[in-house]
Amino acid sequence: MEHADVLVSRLPLPPESAHRRVHELLAGHPGCLAAAVPDTATTCVVGVRDRTGAVSFVRPDRGGSGAALSPHAVGSVVHAWAVSGGSPRALRSVAPMPRR
Repeated sequence: MEHADVLVSRLPLPPESAHRRVHELLAGHPGCLAAAVPDTATTCVVGVRDRTGAVSFVRPDRGGSGAALSPHAVGSVVHAWAVSGGSPRALRSVAPMPRR
């Protein structure tokens, strides 16, 4: 955990508690860029740290399939977006693409 780029909690929490847990994970691991915590209301709460250290939140969408996205997948996408130069504040949601 000390060197992780993305942290994912396993325990689903109510949304407000999930937001707090994301903040705790990122505060406790200053080298971590993204954290995801499953919530009991929708899918998960995902936070990503920007260059200044501020945390932005990304909302996972179910997309057309209605299937919930895994917190692991969302955390990975958010991390890839940030390290490729995308602004965490510009990434408002993550949704699955339909398979062809």
